[in-house]
Amino acid sequence: MGQAVRATVQGGICGFVTRIYAEGDDEYKVRLRVESDCEKVRAYVSAIGETGSDQQAGSRPMEDDSIVREVNALEELGRRHDALILAAARDRQYGACVGCVTAAGLYKAMQAAAGLAATIVAVVLVLGAWTGGRTSSPLGTTPALGEQPLASEQPVPIVVARMGALSINLPVARSAVTAIGYHASPDTVALSPEGTQANEGLLTRLFDRVVGSDNGGLNYYELSGGVGTGDGALDIGAAPKTYVYAPVDGKIVQIGPYIVNGISIGKRIDIRPDTDATLIVSMTRLWPDPKLEIGTSVTVGVTPVGSVADFSKVERQKLARYTQDQGNHVTIEVFPAAISILP
Repeated sequence: MGQAVRATVQGGICGFVTRIYAEGDDEYKVRLRVESDCEKVRAYVSAIGETGSDQQAGSRPMEDDSIVREVNALEELGRRHDALILAAARDRQYGACVGCVTAAGLYKAMQAAAGLAATIVAVVLVLGAWTGGRTSSPLGTTPALGEQPLASEQPVPIVVARMGALSINLPVARSAVTAIGYHASPDTVALSPEGTQANEGLLTRLFDRVVGSDNGGLNYYELSGGVGTGDGALDIGAAPKTYVYAPVDGKIVQIGPYIVNGISIGKRIDIRPDTDATLIVSMTRLWPDPKLEIGTSVTVGVTPVGSVADFSKVERQKLARYTQDQGNHVTIEVFPAAISILP
C-alpha cells in the first residue's frame, strides 16, 4: 500500500542538502519530487524515469525548482544494480562524489513510499561521519591529513588478489597506496580481488557501511574500458618514485621495455612464482632496481624490484578518477608462462 514519505539527505563535507518527497500508489508507482543544492544530484534525478505530474506530486509542494519524476518501485528492485536511480547516479558522479549516499537515500525513500520498506519520517545521512568527505581508503583506513608515505618503506604482508594457489601481495608500503583498481587485459588469467568493491551499487555500499561489512578491510575499484580477460590486470596506485617490492616469491625471468602510445617508458619485469611454475607474474609501469637481473630470486615484500614510473605526461590514467593525484600506479598481471616469455 502506497504512502507519502519525506527524506532529507546531507551529502557531508560538501554541505549540499537534498530534500525528497515521495508518494506511492497501490500499483507500486512512486512519484518523486526532489529539490537539491547539488548540480550532480539534479542532473541524475532529471535522467530518472518518466516526468511525473506536478499537480499530483505537488499535493505537498517543496520548492518551485524541484524536479518531479515517476518510477515503478517493483521494476527498480528487479533491476538490482541497474536500477534507474542507481545507474543514473553512477553515470554522473565521479571523484570524491562516487561515495555520495544521496542516491541510496532516494532509493530508500522510493521503497518506503511503495510500502516495500519501513516508513521514513526523516532521513539524515551524513557521509562525513564515515569518511570525512574523502574517498574510501584502499586499505580500509584513512591516513591522517598531511601524513607522507615513506617511499622506501617495505609493505606489510597483505594479499590483494588470488589466482588459484597463487597469492598476489601488496607490492608497495601500505601508507603509500592511493587506490586499487582492476580492469580487463588481453591474454591474462583472471584474478580474484580481495576486499570490497568501492564503486559497486550505492545501496549495497550504504548497507555494508551500516552493518560493518568490510571483507578484510580492502577497498578496490572496477575500472571501465580495456579488452580481454575481466579483472586480468591489477593497478596499485602510488606516487612516482615509490619503491615497489616483489608481490610473490619467485625468480626474475625477463626484464624488458614497456611501451605506451608508441613511447617506451619504464620496464616490464616478469617473475616466475615458486608456487606455480606454469604462470608468470608480470609487473609494468616501473623503473627496475639497478641490482635486479634475470635469474635473481625475489622474496615477497622484501626484495625491491623497482620504483613507480610517472606516466602522467604520457596518458590519462583511469585510476586518477579515484585518487587525489594523477593516478600513477604499478600494474600486475598473471599470464600463462608460454605466452609471457615470448619476445
